[in-house]
Amino acid sequence: MLKDGNDPTISSLTEICHTNGLNLPYILFGVHIDDEAETLLRLAQTHPNRRHALMTLLGDPALPQDLA
Repeated sequence: MLKDGNDPTISSLTEICHTNGLNLPYILFGVHIDDEAETLLRLAQTHPNRRHALMTLLGDPALPQDLA
């Protein structure tokens, strides 16, 4: 892939990271996200009401107007 001068796709990069035990967010953004935090992010992304509840619980004043 890289030896041919091609950039990896996200799916192939995800597979490479998974196979080698690498943290994809760290590779992409330089931030390590542990399994528990990744689970929270996935739940927050797929369930807006849970995201709102979590933001309220954490005391985040920047709640989106459509959920406030």
